[in-house]
Amino acid sequence: MCPIGVDQTERGPQRWQFVVPRLKQNQQLPLICPYQDYKLLFDENGGWDAWSRLARPAARTSQTFSKGRYYSRGPVSRLESFPAEILAMILSCSELSEDDIIALGMASETLWSHTIHYIDKEYRHSPSVGPWAGCEIACVGSYLTELPPSFDKDDLALNSVSITEGGWMCIAREFNWAALSEFTCPGEDDERKWRGAFTGNVANQTNIPKTRLAQMSEDLLLVASTIGISPADAPWILRNLTTKEFVRCLPRADSKGRRGYVDHPEWKGLHVNDVLTMRICWTRPHRWDTIAPFNMCGQWAGHSFDIVALDDENRLALSEAWVDVTDAIVEEANKHIETLSEDER
Repeated sequence: MCPIGVDQTERGPQRWQFVVPRLKQNQQLPLICPYQDYKLLFDENGGWDAWSRLARPAARTSQTFSKGRYYSRGPVSRLESFPAEILAMILSCSELSEDDIIALGMASETLWSHTIHYIDKEYRHSPSVGPWAGCEIACVGSYLTELPPSFDKDDLALNSVSITEGGWMCIAREFNWAALSEFTCPGEDDERKWRGAFTGNVANQTNIPKTRLAQMSEDLLLVASTIGISPADAPWILRNLTTKEFVRCLPRADSKGRRGYVDHPEWKGLHVNDVLTMRICWTRPHRWDTIAPFNMCGQWAGHSFDIVALDDENRLALSEAWVDVTDAIVEEANKHIETLSEDER
Protein backbone atom coordinates (compact mmCIF):
# COMPACT_ATOMS: atom_id res chain seq x y z
CA MET A 1 0.00 0.00 0.00
CA CYS A 2 1.27 3.45 -0.91
CA PRO A 3 1.78 5.90 1.95
CA ILE A 4 -0.38 9.01 2.24
CA GLY A 5 0.72 11.79 -0.08
CA VAL A 6 1.82 9.55 -2.97
CA ASP A 7 0.20 10.01 -6.38
CA GLN A 8 -1.47 6.68 -7.18
CA THR A 9 -2.75 7.63 -10.64
CA GLU A 10 -0.58 5.10 -12.47
CA ARG A 11 -1.67 2.20 -10.29
CA GLY A 12 -4.78 1.92 -12.46
CA PRO A 13 -5.51 2.08 -16.19
CA GLN A 14 -5.25 5.41 -17.93
CA ARG A 15 -8.48 7.43 -18.09
CA TRP A 16 -9.12 9.26 -21.35
CA GLN A 17 -11.31 12.26 -22.04
CA PHE A 18 -11.73 14.98 -24.64
CA VAL A 19 -11.56 18.29 -22.79
CA VAL A 20 -12.62 21.80 -23.81
CA PRO A 21 -11.70 24.01 -20.85
CA ARG A 22 -13.03 27.21 -22.44
CA LEU A 23 -16.55 25.70 -22.33
CA LYS A 24 -15.98 23.55 -19.23
CA GLN A 25 -17.06 20.56 -21.27
CA ASN A 26 -15.66 17.10 -21.83
CA GLN A 27 -16.47 13.68 -23.18
CA GLN A 28 -15.13 10.72 -21.26
CA LEU A 29 -14.10 7.61 -23.16
CA PRO A 30 -14.67 4.02 -22.02
CA LEU A 31 -11.96 2.53 -19.84
CA ILE A 32 -9.15 0.79 -21.71
CA CYS A 33 -7.34 -2.17 -20.19
CA PRO A 34 -3.86 -1.46 -18.80
CA TYR A 35 -1.09 -1.35 -21.41
CA GLN A 36 -3.65 -1.29 -24.26
CA ASP A 37 -3.82 2.45 -24.89
CA TYR A 38 -3.20 1.74 -28.57
CA LYS A 39 -6.90 0.80 -28.77
CA LEU A 40 -7.67 4.50 -28.49
CA LEU A 41 -6.89 4.80 -32.22
CA PHE A 42 -8.60 3.22 -35.21
CA ASP A 43 -11.29 1.54 -33.14
CA GLU A 44 -14.63 1.12 -34.91
CA ASN A 45 -16.34 1.43 -31.54
CA GLY A 46 -14.56 4.70 -30.78
CA GLY A 47 -16.39 6.85 -28.31
CA TRP A 48 -16.71 10.24 -29.95
CA ASP A 49 -18.18 11.93 -33.00
CA ALA A 50 -15.92 14.73 -34.22
CA TRP A 51 -18.36 15.81 -36.93
CA SER A 52 -21.21 16.55 -34.51
CA ARG A 53 -18.82 18.46 -32.25
CA LEU A 54 -17.08 20.59 -34.90
CA ALA A 55 -19.14 20.87 -38.10
CA ARG A 56 -20.72 24.19 -39.00
CA PRO A 57 -23.92 24.07 -41.12
CA ALA A 58 -23.41 24.44 -44.85
CA ALA A 59 -24.43 27.80 -46.28
CA ARG A 60 -27.78 28.03 -48.02
CA THR A 61 -28.91 30.49 -50.65
CA SER A 62 -32.05 32.60 -50.55
CA GLN A 63 -33.54 30.22 -53.13
CA THR A 64 -33.37 27.28 -50.71
CA PHE A 65 -36.99 27.73 -49.68
CA SER A 66 -39.42 28.18 -52.53
CA LYS A 67 -42.76 29.70 -51.61
CA GLY A 68 -44.26 27.96 -54.61
CA ARG A 69 -43.60 24.62 -53.00
CA TYR A 70 -46.00 25.27 -50.16
CA TYR A 71 -49.68 25.72 -50.81
CA SER A 72 -52.96 25.72 -48.89
CA ARG A 73 -56.09 23.80 -49.74
CA GLY A 74 -59.45 25.08 -48.61
CA PRO A 75 -60.12 28.11 -46.43
CA VAL A 76 -57.29 29.52 -44.36
CA SER A 77 -57.74 29.18 -40.60
CA ARG A 78 -57.44 32.13 -38.25
CA LEU A 79 -54.11 30.77 -36.99
CA GLU A 80 -52.72 30.54 -40.52
CA SER A 81 -53.76 34.12 -41.24
CA PHE A 82 -51.62 35.51 -38.41
CA PRO A 83 -48.61 37.60 -39.48
CA ALA A 84 -45.34 35.69 -39.80
CA GLU A 85 -43.94 37.51 -36.76
CA ILE A 86 -46.80 36.30 -34.55
CA LEU A 87 -46.45 32.72 -35.78
CA ALA A 88 -42.72 32.89 -35.09
CA MET A 89 -43.48 33.99 -31.52
CA ILE A 90 -45.87 31.07 -31.10
CA LEU A 91 -43.33 28.57 -32.40
CA SER A 92 -40.63 29.98 -30.11
CA CYS A 93 -42.74 29.48 -26.98
CA SER A 94 -40.52 27.72 -24.44
CA GLU A 95 -43.34 25.38 -23.43
CA LEU A 96 -43.44 23.79 -26.89
CA SER A 97 -41.26 20.72 -27.42
CA GLU A 98 -39.82 19.62 -30.75
CA ASP A 99 -42.72 17.13 -31.00
CA ASP A 100 -45.25 19.94 -30.47
CA ILE A 101 -43.67 22.17 -33.11
CA ILE A 102 -43.56 19.41 -35.74
CA ALA A 103 -47.16 18.45 -34.96
CA LEU A 104 -48.27 22.07 -35.40
CA GLY A 105 -46.41 22.32 -38.70
CA MET A 106 -48.07 19.18 -40.03
CA ALA A 107 -51.51 20.74 -39.56
CA SER A 108 -51.30 22.58 -42.89
CA GLU A 109 -48.98 23.53 -45.72
CA THR A 110 -48.90 27.14 -44.53
CA LEU A 111 -47.92 26.17 -41.00
CA TRP A 112 -45.32 23.73 -42.32
CA SER A 113 -43.71 26.56 -44.27
CA HIS A 114 -43.47 28.70 -41.13
CA THR A 115 -42.25 25.73 -39.10
CA ILE A 116 -39.45 24.92 -41.53
CA HIS A 117 -38.25 28.53 -41.53
CA TYR A 118 -38.36 28.56 -37.74
CA ILE A 119 -36.37 25.30 -37.44
CA ASP A 120 -33.81 26.60 -39.93
CA LYS A 121 -33.18 29.69 -37.83
CA GLU A 122 -33.12 27.79 -34.54
CA TYR A 123 -30.80 25.07 -35.80
CA ARG A 124 -28.22 27.42 -37.26
CA HIS A 125 -28.01 29.37 -33.99
CA SER A 126 -28.25 26.43 -31.62
CA PRO A 127 -25.33 25.99 -29.18
CA SER A 128 -25.60 22.22 -29.71
CA VAL A 129 -24.57 22.53 -33.38
CA GLY A 130 -20.80 22.31 -33.66
CA PRO A 131 -20.45 23.20 -29.96
CA TRP A 132 -16.67 22.78 -29.88
CA ALA A 133 -15.90 24.58 -33.14
CA GLY A 134 -13.30 27.29 -32.58
CA CYS A 135 -12.38 26.14 -29.06
CA GLU A 136 -9.16 24.58 -27.76
CA ILE A 137 -9.44 20.77 -27.59
CA ALA A 138 -7.22 17.93 -26.42
CA CYS A 139 -7.68 14.22 -25.83
CA VAL A 140 -6.12 13.96 -22.39
CA GLY A 141 -4.93 10.83 -20.61
CA SER A 142 -4.67 10.69 -16.82
CA TYR A 143 -0.92 9.92 -16.87
CA LEU A 144 -0.11 13.41 -18.18
CA THR A 145 2.46 15.46 -16.29
CA GLU A 146 2.08 18.79 -18.07
CA LEU A 147 -0.63 20.67 -19.95
CA PRO A 148 -0.79 21.48 -23.67
CA PRO A 149 0.69 24.95 -24.26
CA SER A 150 -2.65 26.57 -25.13
CA PHE A 151 -4.19 25.19 -21.91
CA ASP A 152 -1.37 26.82 -19.96
CA LYS A 153 -1.75 30.18 -21.70
CA ASP A 154 -3.49 32.71 -19.46
CA ASP A 155 -4.27 29.81 -17.09
CA LEU A 156 -7.10 28.70 -19.39
CA ALA A 157 -7.23 25.19 -17.92
CA LEU A 158 -6.68 26.07 -14.27
CA ASN A 159 -9.32 28.81 -14.32
CA SER A 160 -11.90 26.31 -15.57
CA VAL A 161 -11.76 23.98 -12.54
CA SER A 162 -11.58 24.05 -8.76
CA ILE A 163 -8.21 22.83 -7.49
CA THR A 164 -7.33 22.46 -3.83
CA GLU A 165 -3.93 23.87 -2.97
CA GLY A 166 -1.38 21.61 -1.38
CA GLY A 167 -2.24 18.45 -3.32
CA TRP A 168 0.40 15.81 -3.96
CA MET A 169 -0.25 15.44 -7.70
CA CYS A 170 1.30 17.63 -10.37
CA ILE A 171 -0.90 20.51 -11.52
CA ALA A 172 -1.70 18.84 -14.86
CA ARG A 173 -3.13 15.79 -13.12
CA GLU A 174 -4.99 17.97 -10.65
CA PHE A 175 -6.68 19.66 -13.61
CA ASN A 176 -7.45 16.35 -15.29
CA TRP A 177 -9.14 14.79 -12.27
CA ALA A 178 -11.06 17.99 -11.57
CA ALA A 179 -12.27 18.12 -15.18
CA LEU A 180 -13.44 14.51 -14.97
CA SER A 181 -15.77 15.39 -12.12
CA GLU A 182 -16.69 19.01 -12.89
CA PHE A 183 -16.99 19.29 -16.68
CA THR A 184 -20.21 18.35 -18.45
CA CYS A 185 -20.75 16.54 -21.73
CA PRO A 186 -22.73 18.33 -24.48
CA GLY A 187 -26.26 17.04 -24.87
CA GLU A 188 -27.82 15.37 -27.86
CA ASP A 189 -27.41 17.37 -31.05
CA ASP A 190 -30.49 19.11 -32.44
CA GLU A 191 -30.48 17.14 -35.69
CA ARG A 192 -31.38 13.93 -33.85
CA LYS A 193 -34.02 15.72 -31.78
CA TRP A 194 -35.81 17.13 -34.82
CA ARG A 195 -35.55 13.88 -36.77
CA GLY A 196 -36.93 11.97 -33.80
CA ALA A 197 -39.81 14.41 -33.43
CA PHE A 198 -40.66 14.11 -37.13
CA THR A 199 -40.54 10.31 -37.06
CA GLY A 200 -42.78 10.21 -34.01
CA ASN A 201 -45.38 12.47 -35.62
CA VAL A 202 -45.35 10.62 -38.94
CA ALA A 203 -46.67 7.53 -37.16
CA ASN A 204 -49.80 9.49 -36.21
CA GLN A 205 -50.45 10.96 -39.67
CA THR A 206 -53.07 9.35 -41.88
CA ASN A 207 -54.20 12.32 -44.00
CA ILE A 208 -50.85 13.34 -45.50
CA PRO A 209 -49.87 11.39 -48.64
CA LYS A 210 -46.66 9.37 -48.42
CA THR A 211 -45.13 11.36 -51.26
CA ARG A 212 -45.75 14.59 -49.36
CA LEU A 213 -44.32 13.12 -46.15
CA ALA A 214 -41.18 12.23 -48.09
CA GLN A 215 -40.92 15.84 -49.28
CA MET A 216 -41.42 17.10 -45.74
CA SER A 217 -38.70 14.76 -44.52
CA GLU A 218 -36.41 16.25 -47.15
CA ASP A 219 -37.35 19.74 -45.98
CA LEU A 220 -36.34 18.85 -42.44
CA LEU A 221 -33.08 17.27 -43.56
CA LEU A 222 -32.29 20.47 -45.40
CA VAL A 223 -32.73 22.77 -42.40
CA ALA A 224 -31.84 20.52 -39.43
CA SER A 225 -28.58 19.00 -40.62
CA THR A 226 -25.06 20.32 -41.06
CA ILE A 227 -24.82 18.92 -44.58
CA GLY A 228 -28.36 19.71 -45.78
CA ILE A 229 -29.10 17.68 -48.90
CA SER A 230 -25.56 17.80 -50.25
CA PRO A 231 -24.30 14.46 -51.61
CA ALA A 232 -22.04 12.13 -49.64
CA ASP A 233 -19.11 12.99 -51.93
CA ALA A 234 -19.45 16.76 -51.50
CA PRO A 235 -16.11 18.37 -50.53
CA TRP A 236 -15.68 19.46 -46.90
CA ILE A 237 -12.57 20.33 -44.90
CA LEU A 238 -11.41 19.86 -41.33
CA ARG A 239 -9.63 23.11 -40.46
CA ASN A 240 -6.99 23.62 -37.81
CA LEU A 241 -7.73 27.25 -37.00
CA THR A 242 -4.56 27.56 -34.92
CA THR A 243 -2.02 26.51 -37.55
CA LYS A 244 -4.02 27.34 -40.71
CA GLU A 245 -3.88 23.74 -41.94
CA PHE A 246 -6.72 21.69 -43.37
CA VAL A 247 -7.62 18.09 -44.20
CA ARG A 248 -9.95 17.25 -47.08
CA CYS A 249 -12.92 15.17 -46.01
CA LEU A 250 -16.31 13.86 -47.13
CA PRO A 251 -19.60 13.82 -45.18
CA ARG A 252 -20.20 10.07 -45.59
CA ALA A 253 -21.51 8.35 -42.46
CA ASP A 254 -20.39 5.09 -40.89
CA SER A 255 -22.68 2.33 -39.59
CA LYS A 256 -23.30 4.34 -36.42
CA GLY A 257 -24.23 7.51 -38.30
CA ARG A 258 -20.97 9.31 -37.51
CA ARG A 259 -19.97 11.46 -40.47
CA GLY A 260 -16.58 12.37 -41.82
CA TYR A 261 -14.02 10.40 -43.84
CA VAL A 262 -10.71 11.73 -45.11
CA ASP A 263 -10.88 12.42 -48.84
CA HIS A 264 -7.81 10.59 -50.12
CA PRO A 265 -7.48 8.08 -52.98
CA GLU A 266 -5.19 5.74 -51.03
CA TRP A 267 -7.38 5.36 -47.95
CA LYS A 268 -11.14 5.59 -48.27
CA GLY A 269 -11.88 4.42 -44.73
CA LEU A 270 -9.82 6.82 -42.60
CA HIS A 271 -12.29 8.53 -40.27
CA VAL A 272 -12.00 12.14 -39.14
CA ASN A 273 -12.46 10.85 -35.57
CA ASP A 274 -9.18 8.94 -35.84
CA VAL A 275 -7.33 11.82 -37.49
CA LEU A 276 -8.15 14.19 -34.67
CA THR A 277 -7.59 11.67 -31.89
CA MET A 278 -4.20 10.85 -33.38
CA ARG A 279 -3.17 14.50 -33.50
CA ILE A 280 -4.65 15.87 -30.24
CA CYS A 281 -3.65 13.11 -27.77
CA TRP A 282 -1.88 14.49 -24.74
CA THR A 283 -0.43 12.32 -21.99
CA ARG A 284 2.63 10.19 -21.30
CA PRO A 285 3.16 6.43 -21.26
CA HIS A 286 3.13 4.48 -18.02
CA ARG A 287 6.41 4.86 -16.16
CA TRP A 288 7.15 1.18 -16.77
CA ASP A 289 6.59 1.40 -20.53
CA THR A 290 9.84 1.68 -22.45
CA ILE A 291 8.13 2.53 -25.75
CA ALA A 292 4.91 4.51 -26.18
CA PRO A 293 2.29 2.74 -28.34
CA PHE A 294 1.81 5.96 -30.35
CA ASN A 295 2.73 9.64 -30.24
CA MET A 296 1.24 10.68 -26.92
CA CYS A 297 2.01 14.37 -27.33
CA GLY A 298 0.07 15.15 -30.48
CA GLN A 299 1.21 18.22 -32.36
CA TRP A 300 -2.36 19.55 -32.54
CA ALA A 301 -3.22 19.07 -28.86
CA GLY A 302 -4.89 22.20 -27.53
CA HIS A 303 -5.56 23.66 -30.97
CA SER A 304 -8.91 24.95 -32.29
CA PHE A 305 -10.81 23.33 -35.16
CA ASP A 306 -13.96 23.36 -37.22
CA ILE A 307 -15.40 21.40 -40.16
CA VAL A 308 -16.93 23.38 -43.02
CA ALA A 309 -18.25 22.78 -46.51
CA LEU A 310 -15.80 23.71 -49.23
CA ASP A 311 -18.20 26.09 -50.95
CA ASP A 312 -17.29 29.17 -52.97
CA GLU A 313 -17.04 31.35 -49.87
CA ASN A 314 -14.68 29.00 -48.04
CA ARG A 315 -12.59 28.42 -51.16
CA LEU A 316 -11.91 32.14 -51.21
CA ALA A 317 -11.02 32.00 -47.52
CA LEU A 318 -8.36 29.34 -48.17
CA SER A 319 -5.69 31.76 -49.25
CA GLU A 320 -2.03 30.96 -49.67
CA ALA A 321 -1.67 31.10 -45.88
CA TRP A 322 -3.53 27.76 -45.57
CA VAL A 323 -1.76 24.44 -46.08
CA ASP A 324 -3.35 21.17 -47.23
CA VAL A 325 -1.94 18.44 -44.93
CA THR A 326 -4.16 15.58 -46.11
CA ASP A 327 -1.26 13.59 -47.58
CA ALA A 328 0.81 14.04 -44.42
CA ILE A 329 -2.11 12.92 -42.25
CA VAL A 330 -2.63 9.74 -44.29
CA GLU A 331 1.09 8.96 -44.18
CA GLU A 332 1.16 9.44 -40.41
CA ALA A 333 -1.93 7.27 -39.95
CA ASN A 334 -0.35 4.50 -42.04
CA LYS A 335 2.73 4.55 -39.81
CA HIS A 336 0.51 4.28 -36.73
CA ILE A 337 -1.31 1.30 -38.21
CA GLU A 338 1.99 -0.45 -38.92
CA THR A 339 3.24 0.23 -35.39
CA LEU A 340 0.01 -0.92 -33.77
CA SER A 341 0.00 -4.09 -35.85
CA GLU A 342 3.52 -4.90 -34.66
CA ASP A 343 2.52 -4.28 -31.03
CA GLU A 344 -0.46 -6.63 -31.33
CA ARG A 345 1.80 -9.35 -32.71
